[in-house]
Amino acid sequence: MISSTNGLLGAADGAFIMHKKKHTDNTAVMDIVGRDQPDQELTIEFDREQCIWKF
Repeated sequence: MISSTNGLLGAADGAFIMHKKKHTDNTAVMDIVGRDQPDQELTIEFDREQCIWKF
């Protein structure tokens, strides 16, 4: 999802990438990748009443 040809992650040790299947979905997937951490994929849900993402 992040193109390495642009050098966007050249100086970063890791990245958090959140994506949803549809714009109106309340659930999303957060991919965590990095040099010093194991790759993870977390499913999170948006609470519209409190306006926060919950794990």
